[in-house]
Amino acid sequence: MGRVKLKLTLTDGQVVEMLRQHRWSNGVRCIYCGSSRVVKNGRAPNRPYLQRYRCKACGKQFSDLTGTPFAWTGCS
Repeated sequence: MGRVKLKLTLTDGQVVEMLRQHRWSNGVRCIYCGSSRVVKNGRAPNRPYLQRYRCKACGKQFSDLTGTPFAWTGCS
């Protein structure tokens, strides 16, 4: 039986959306202090699909990718 190659191509925005749905399935929580007192804080200027957040408890900022292997790659 022959093999079938399957190539799945996703955009950076689609990858981030999938990560967002999985990571924040129970609501966004601060990755530094664990608080649920988090507000949206704009979007990354060079990646408009990337949501930024600010924690009202500790004041730190983070994004959908902070603390993931994708954080410093320059791509999703």
